[in-house]
Amino acid sequence: VVSFIENGAYQYVVIVNRSFQNPLDLHISFNGQTEIIRKDGSLQNTDKYGSRFRLEAGNAEIFRWKK
Repeated sequence: VVSFIENGAYQYVVIVNRSFQNPLDLHISFNGQTEIIRKDGSLQNTDKYGSRFRLEAGNAEIFRWKK
């Protein structure tokens, strides 16, 4: 499941792995200005991921960037 959301000065994409058994390997092109919003609310730059990102089974991630 992929959802795109806009709020204020930011755009968000939420990616949900609906499988409870298998991880989801994604190939995403980050622009150097994209952040992950962690479950504790902290922000992490996506630079360290390159173009590969693994979403564990039953997990979700929120990415954001400025409009």
